[in-house]
Amino acid sequence: MPTAIDCCISTVIIKVIKGVTESTIGKSINMTGNASSRHYSDDDYNSEDNSNYDTSIDIAIINSDCRSVSSGELKKRVEQILGVTIPPSTFSRHIKKMLSQNELIKDDTGKRGEKSVFYSLTEVVKKRRELRLLRLDKKQSLFKKIYTNLFLHGITEGDYYLSPNLNEILSDIHVSNKDLVIDHIEEKSGSEFDNDYSQLPNVQEKISPVLVIVYYKPISGVSIVESTNYRENIFYGNFTEYTTYSFHIPGMSIKNFASRLYNFQPNIEDIEEAFTLLLRNGILKPIMEFRGETRYGLEDNGLEDLIDDLRIFYKVEGELLYTKWNYLNGPTFDEMQRREAFFIDKSSCNKVFNKAELNRFEFKNKIKGKNGIEHELLQLKRLIEEDWKSSTYDYVGYIKKKHGKTIKEYGFLLKDTLRIICPLLLQEFPVSEF
Repeated sequence: MPTAIDCCISTVIIKVIKGVTESTIGKSINMTGNASSRHYSDDDYNSEDNSNYDTSIDIAIINSDCRSVSSGELKKRVEQILGVTIPPSTFSRHIKKMLSQNELIKDDTGKRGEKSVFYSLTEVVKKRRELRLLRLDKKQSLFKKIYTNLFLHGITEGDYYLSPNLNEILSDIHVSNKDLVIDHIEEKSGSEFDNDYSQLPNVQEKISPVLVIVYYKPISGVSIVESTNYRENIFYGNFTEYTTYSFHIPGMSIKNFASRLYNFQPNIEDIEEAFTLLLRNGILKPIMEFRGETRYGLEDNGLEDLIDDLRIFYKVEGELLYTKWNYLNGPTFDEMQRREAFFIDKSSCNKVFNKAELNRFEFKNKIKGKNGIEHELLQLKRLIEEDWKSSTYDYVGYIKKKHGKTIKEYGFLLKDTLRIICPLLLQEFPVSEF
């Protein structure tokens, strides 16, 4: 990831909001280049020429599973499926639209006097159909939201837990003490570890400035860290050992994923179907059983690496946008569309923007008459509106170079996610890839 994207944005934002007047915003930011992007929403792709457009014809063409079929033969199949006669001009119109949507491939052999033009479904449309991502699927919007949220909210992160009981942890991951192998041990003292022991429950004890950390080698993908500190009894001089265990569980269960969806809350049946489709199509794989639930991870390490990089960008941009909406100006139409993926409907999303508008109004009233604040806000505005766009351009080049092959391979799955995270990145690849 370019260092420009990893700049200390949080520090800058806090300084501005607190009213610090030093002109330091962006001193540590080194961003170059220019970029502009447009987010192409489903409306751009799905808008029909008029209300008379009959999508059942498109559905019938897809359901015919055509492979190298002439226009006349394909029309006949569709008419049989629908039980109606379709005017040639109407059928031609649908063929042209599906070609533009990368749903059909046209093969013109150039031979005259015989059938020379044949149509086939693209591989992309077949794969998107399997995942319920076709524009013609009634639940397309729901499923692309589920997949995007799954990618951005933890499928590659896993979960961290704390426990004082090692045997319980080992039982939960179905291993035993004999499977534990120490990787390395660290000993920290004094200010090396930052823990507040001023509120110890036992006033007769004081903390010993020593922390022993044991790192175990991963077992079944689970990383366990043992932390031990010592407390001295101030009356008797003896020490008591206190040990806790932190451990990282990879992947995500269905119930675990559902619990992370605060604003977007689909039915559990739809989430289960989404997981089933991803499993069936080789995107997800079961990786372990943990506390009575199956946890899943991505099958392809390259896809996992790409999702990690996309998630970093999404989080950093989200922090900037939150600051912009609450302290500078409202969201653009593009930003509103992209954020709707994380809400169950448009009205729920609008509540967030309405709250930001109120915060923005209150903030601007508070800073009236305060010297220097206007300058700081202008600097922050430049960071968001100019430097961040330049950094996005660098990011696109980085992602394309590192993950171009993976994006092409999984274009059928990632198209909607890329539109939400970084529309400019989507534009770097041919439409045929998606």
